[in-house]
Amino acid sequence: MSQKLTVDQYIESLKKGRKRNYILVGVLIISMMLQEIFTSRSTDVFMVIFTTLFIADLVCQVHLISVLNLLKESPDSQPEPETVETVAS
Repeated sequence: MSQKLTVDQYIESLKKGRKRNYILVGVLIISMMLQEIFTSRSTDVFMVIFTTLFIADLVCQVHLISVLNLLKESPDSQPEPETVETVAS
């Protein structure tokens, strides 16, 4: 049986994942620096692209957590009603 997550639980799971991702990015950057020190190859394009995508994912998680916190603070706010404009023919 699957249990539904509350907003607080979902935010906490995102924060735990974000901490793990920060550690992985740190290890990745250190390994790239060590590779540059011990080898004179410049084939790190893949690693740079991978790191960039990883950091972009972290930024998206930060924004998602911020939005969820804002929604959690004001759950009573109603979305603006949609207006339908009719065009006279």
